[in-house]
Amino acid sequence: MTDETSEQHWKSKLARSAMVAALGGKPSNDPLASWFGRVSVGSEGELWPRFRGRPLAPICQINLSQLRERPAALDGIAFMTVFVTPDFAYIDTFHADEPMPTDDIGWCLRSYASLDRLVPLKAPALDRCPRAFPISFGKVVDDYPTHDLLPGEMPDDLKARYYDLGWEKNWANTKLGGWPSCCQSEPNWHYSPEMEGFEFALQIASEPKAEWSWGDGGVICIARHKTQRSRWALDWQCY
Repeated sequence: MTDETSEQHWKSKLARSAMVAALGGKPSNDPLASWFGRVSVGSEGELWPRFRGRPLAPICQINLSQLRERPAALDGIAFMTVFVTPDFAYIDTFHADEPMPTDDIGWCLRSYASLDRLVPLKAPALDRCPRAFPISFGKVVDDYPTHDLLPGEMPDDLKARYYDLGWEKNWANTKLGGWPSCCQSEPNWHYSPEMEGFEFALQIASEPKAEWSWGDGGVICIARHKTQRSRWALDWQCY
């Protein structure tokens, strides 16, 4: 029987696989390649998303069909794109993945079950957006929570020594899966009753190489509803 008070038990229990992003490399001419700071395709008839009349910044497009694995929270998705307003203070929490979202949300995530019907999406003139770099997710690592997300049943002595244990690495990078990199509190879907049912799916970090920062070294964390798979939630945190 496993000792549920032991470090080894909790190390195994808390570990989650994450795919950590790397920016750079040789650009591809394939419009379906994964990019940070660029969105090249969408479904036929889709328009560039806007917030209060202004186009959202293209944050990334990710071809999940090219990955060797993907988080369970992203099951059924072959390709996804993310757009966000540069006016971060106006980012709303909820978003429904739909072809023609309203223009009062401040961010937009589009997911596609297949690559078959994706067509070029022309970018408008943009006020501000990241520098574009190819992005890859080749590194799979064990990821651990920050102290905000430690389970209530975890022994108090281990909680008190958590950052001294030596195995509690939380990857504060852009990543798929793993744990959110909390720097203020647990994500809003952990304490807001109307947000029950969401699970963490991906994180987009500040990327100095792309000259893009979510405030002071911040991140945006995105969760997907476990049963209503077209519903997404976003939490933005910075120092």
